[in-house]
Amino acid sequence: MTDLVYERSDYMDALLTRLWHHFAFSHHPNLALIAVGGYGRRELHPLSDIDLLILSESGIDTDYQARISEFFTLLWDLKLEVGHSVRTLAECFDVGLDDLTVATNLQEARLLCGNERTFNELKSRVHSEQFWPSEKFLRPKSKSRKSVTPATMIPPTIWSLTSNPAPAACVISIP
Repeated sequence: MTDLVYERSDYMDALLTRLWHHFAFSHHPNLALIAVGGYGRRELHPLSDIDLLILSESGIDTDYQARISEFFTLLWDLKLEVGHSVRTLAECFDVGLDDLTVATNLQEARLLCGNERTFNELKSRVHSEQFWPSEKFLRPKSKSRKSVTPATMIPPTIWSLTSNPAPAACVISIP
């Protein structure tokens, strides 16, 4: 299964890189196409969405905004489940400070194509102590893991009848 996951990721990398060049984004001086989240880790499981970030050092002019819209429309027309954002470096930093999920996705970022300097600046900001210091980052993460414990997954009674009235239909839960 692991090989399949990585091969799917590699295939998607190749497709997105070809489309990046087709739309002439490689001519823009500071745009980068970045895989984030599970796709950033190269873990593209079947039915997984493809999380993408188009990153720029500063704003994007209207010509490139139109091309970006066409790029994502084509991906949707290909029936790909794409999660996307188009942000500047400053916007990534600000949104990441406000949203732990975004912060986590940015930490798992991987450059697909485009401006390497822009990508490296993002990584530098995301891994700085000003972004999410370790103790601040780990506290909410550990709380979310503690909220699902074996005790919260077990029904309140040891015997739980199923909704199916089949003879002797019961489930035994052992705490």
